[in-house]
Amino acid sequence: MKIGLCISVIVLLARTAAAGDDTGTKAFDRLTTAAHNAQQSVKTIRSDHPLLGEYLDEVDSTAKDLSALYRTSLKKKQAPNRLPGLYLTSLDADSAALELFADKEKLSIEERTKAAGAIQGDLSLKYEFAAELPGGTFPSVIEVTVDTVHGDGQPANGLWVRCNPSLDGVTKHPMFLFNSATTPTTSFLPPGYLVMWIESSSGGFVVAQQDMKLGEGGKNKVTIRFPVP
Repeated sequence: MKIGLCISVIVLLARTAAAGDDTGTKAFDRLTTAAHNAQQSVKTIRSDHPLLGEYLDEVDSTAKDLSALYRTSLKKKQAPNRLPGLYLTSLDADSAALELFADKEKLSIEERTKAAGAIQGDLSLKYEFAAELPGGTFPSVIEVTVDTVHGDGQPANGLWVRCNPSLDGVTKHPMFLFNSATTPTTSFLPPGYLVMWIESSSGGFVVAQQDMKLGEGGKNKVTIRFPVP
């Protein structure tokens, strides 16, 4: 899919913001602008592609709602410039994908529909996670432990866990890494719609993969039992 290649070239707003700017606010501004522009980009064709239009309506609405939750947190206990880089990276991936919609030569209708659905799934999970834990700092990370097991229930040791936004799929250079081999291994991930895969410790062969929905019910600590051959 073309989107994964384009999103891999992202310059994080967190690295370029001027002193005093809140990187979270800038990232959410980028997201809401990209969502609105993507929605407008299909205005003349949405009657022929209703699912695409429906996805982008939901993306636009959810992006605004999620941004509003973040701005509310800044008025409470959330300190500026404290959103973790992994959350900012995840938001920027959604924004970068949506910004591609304006160039009709880059993505087919099928690719835009698939991307819009994945982004909607991602933002909905981020919103659900944040809305379940209101009142303090903005909820943005989940502690994820992965246990890799064989079909007979025995531990599968010495494997590596990798993760990307679902819309990127499995790539050679993943966005999120678990820095120790299984089993188990623990890392922090942003809430959202992700693809997780397991690689062999030698050669980097993909052993297994599955889509993951993180953030449901506001759970900030989860354990994933990942079956492998």
